[in-house]
Amino acid sequence: MGVARHRRERARHGVQVNPGSLPFGISWHFLEARDYTVRWTVDPSNMVSLDRLHWTPYTPENNFSAWVVSLGLTGADASPGADPDLDGRNNMLEFAFGTNAATADADASPVPVIIRRNDREYAALEFRCRNIQGIHFEMQEGGPPPLLPGWRASTVEVATPSGDGLFLTHRWMRLTPLPADPTERRTLLLRMQVSLLP
Repeated sequence: MGVARHRRERARHGVQVNPGSLPFGISWHFLEARDYTVRWTVDPSNMVSLDRLHWTPYTPENNFSAWVVSLGLTGADASPGADPDLDGRNNMLEFAFGTNAATADADASPVPVIIRRNDREYAALEFRCRNIQGIHFEMQEGGPPPLLPGWRASTVEVATPSGDGLFLTHRWMRLTPLPADPTERRTLLLRMQVSLLP
């Protein structure tokens, strides 16, 4: 299949195509969790020959689409924003934090902590997540007006994570210290925004 035709197939079927490391080489991965049939043909007019076709599937441990398929989720239930087990955590959060999106189970949400440093106190979030590329985390802060209307990205210090390889434990600390006088403190909300990198 020529490159131009392959690009048209990408637009039709949600396949991402990237140049391979060898001349005329093409690699791709599927962006949607569903069954695919791959047909590869050679167009002699493009002077392209096919030497080898090697298929390496993603595993549920390191790919969101493979993970939702392994849980038996299909259609709308397999989207990142869906919550098929109705536990209040969407599929993207369940995948990132290692919980089961098909069954309501233990909550692995980030835990708020207070860190004391140089006689000041700082708000932080600790959380355990998959040790893979392709997931983007952003700590956000908000609160009732007039303190912090809406949500905005926090300026944070990211501690060196620890873990067993498959999962890592992180601690993200907000760099703005809490007011020294407890009577001046107001409600501060922290959350972790999780998304798949394009």
